[in-house]
Amino acid sequence: MDTPEQVKIWKRIRGDAQPITDGLPGLTAGALAEATLYGNLARQIQGPGQKILLSLQEDALSAARCLKGIYQIATGMAMNVAAVPPANENTDVALRKSYGRALKTLTAYESRSHHGEYGAVFSCLAAKKREHCCKIAELMGLLGV
Repeated sequence: MDTPEQVKIWKRIRGDAQPITDGLPGLTAGALAEATLYGNLARQIQGPGQKILLSLQEDALSAARCLKGIYQIATGMAMNVAAVPPANENTDVALRKSYGRALKTLTAYESRSHHGEYGAVFSCLAAKKREHCCKIAELMGLLGV
């Protein structure tokens, strides 16, 4: 009987394994939507909160670029994906939802972090997403929402 690791290897050899590119367009669209949200909020808030929002926006854009890069390396094709515009919500609701999405994205990155070829990139994205969650919590504490 094969070990779970051996089963994964055999699936990959036979071509039965789920491609690493599955789900990447959705993750990328989510990152782009988050970047748009943070940019919109940064235009409404001044001071230290604006600085955190701009940092969150750059984090999201960086993640989107990494995901697009993985897709291009794996498929040889550029990923064409657009962000869904964020809903107009008050800051408290928008940040709470953003935190929840960040946790789901973190889970998706961690589940891919053991991939032989791209695991290191997903591990890095997961570490950055943890910091992203901390920044959202810090921002909510700063704004008192």
